[in-house]
Amino acid sequence: MRYRLYLDESGDHSSSDAAEVGKRYLGLIGVAFADESYREFTRLLDCFKRKHLQYDEDEPPILHREDIINRRGCFGVLNDASKKEVFNADLLRLISGAECRIIAVVIDKAEHGKASYRSLQHPYHYCLHAMLERYCGYLGLKHCSGDVMAEARGGKEDTALKSAYERVWDRGTRYLHADKARMTLTSKRLKVKPKWANVAGLQLADILAHPLTRDVLAKNGRAPEAGDCFAAIVREIAEAKYNRHEFRGTAKGYGRILLE
Repeated sequence: MRYRLYLDESGDHSSSDAAEVGKRYLGLIGVAFADESYREFTRLLDCFKRKHLQYDEDEPPILHREDIINRRGCFGVLNDASKKEVFNADLLRLISGAECRIIAVVIDKAEHGKASYRSLQHPYHYCLHAMLERYCGYLGLKHCSGDVMAEARGGKEDTALKSAYERVWDRGTRYLHADKARMTLTSKRLKVKPKWANVAGLQLADILAHPLTRDVLAKNGRAPEAGDCFAAIVREIAEAKYNRHEFRGTAKGYGRILLE
């Protein structure tokens, strides 16, 4: 069985000492699908779009949380309260039915910036290490292998991220031996695709990134529980999909990770 891990982030990756949650923390969300489950999710996502949005075969609509919230472009149909209610209900069912494994890594950029002893200073890259440690651990337990795809963020950023990924393949991390990384990861190259490429896994990661970043923070006493009904339900759905300790069943440290 082959897997692919899809990555998206919530927040920016610049250094910040701001007390505001959205600026102080960076969340990196990974959604891992086995091949067969992914094909089914892709089919269902396409059906969802055809049902709710104006659909162009050559330029299909792309699920993007900010566009949905602000009802931009094709999501302008959500200005109709009744259509929005049905859209949200079907989207929650789509997320609930997705057979995937979730890993949510959140870093406190203020604390990370003070840790001068760390050789890896870039907060996104530091999150990537933690993400790959859990992903490769999961693949090893399943006796499977897989690769990784991230959403493109720009030329320099993408080049730096690809290099950070390749270093894990070549050297491993503090908690992931290079041999295990090469045994479980099928490619030395990180795949990067733009938002408009219509990749189903990246769209799901985009939808989950903000509410699950807040979920990690709430579980660690860094932010209040979500008051928004939709976000709260997303968090409930994700609970059963988080990566967990094989025997204890705990998500903390395995599917829900806070780095300081």
